[in-house]
Order: sequence, then C-alpha cells, then structure tokens
Amino acid sequence: MNNGLYATDSERTYATWMHLAGLSSYIGVPFGHILVPLILWSLKHKESSYIDQQGREILNFQLTISFYLIFSYILVFILIGFLFLGLVILLHIIATIMAAVKTYNGENFRYPVTFRVIRPAE
Repeated sequence: MNNGLYATDSERTYATWMHLAGLSSYIGVPFGHILVPLILWSLKHKESSYIDQQGREILNFQLTISFYLIFSYILVFILIGFLFLGLVILLHIIATIMAAVKTYNGENFRYPVTFRVIRPAE
C-alpha cells in the first residue's frame, strides 16, 4: 500500500484516468461525472492512499460542479445563469485537464472552489 509519499506509475496512471472520467458526462454518460470516478475510486481506494486521496478530491469536485450547475440552471430564469453556466462548464473542463496532468506527474492535486464533503475516515 502506498503511504502517500510516493505514487507508483500505475497509481498515477489510474488516478489520471479517474480525473478524466469526470468528463464522461460530456460523452453521453448520464451522471457519469460522478458515477464513473466513484466506481473507479471504490475499486482501488483501499489499495493506495494516493488513489484514495485523489479519488476523494475528484468526487468532492464533481459534487461541487453538480451544485454549481443546478444553481446555474435556476439562474437561467433571470438570464445571468447562461453566463454562469458557461463559466462552470469551462471551469470543469480546464480544472479536470489540469488535475489529470498534475496527477500524471505524481503531484497531489487540489481542485479550486470545491466543497470538501467527502473526508478521510478518522
């Protein structure tokens, strides 16, 4: 088990794919931005602290994005939601790609503007 100080190549690759799986809603997987990373994380989180930490970070970000999207759809009725919706989608894509690149390089990535509701077990 990885102690979090060093991520192996396979852990980095797996975590990178978990991040990229957050974009699966854009290719037609309903709720894929949450479900696909959740499934990938649940398969390996006990084997690696790096995968566990990155998986929790991914899920927190995807849940936050869902909240922002719902909020944007509500604001569409007063027209400002269209702008906010575009910004949320742009943030989602850019932050996910940045996370994938940093994770592939073995860095612990933390998404910006994220509610951290899934915390490590104590």
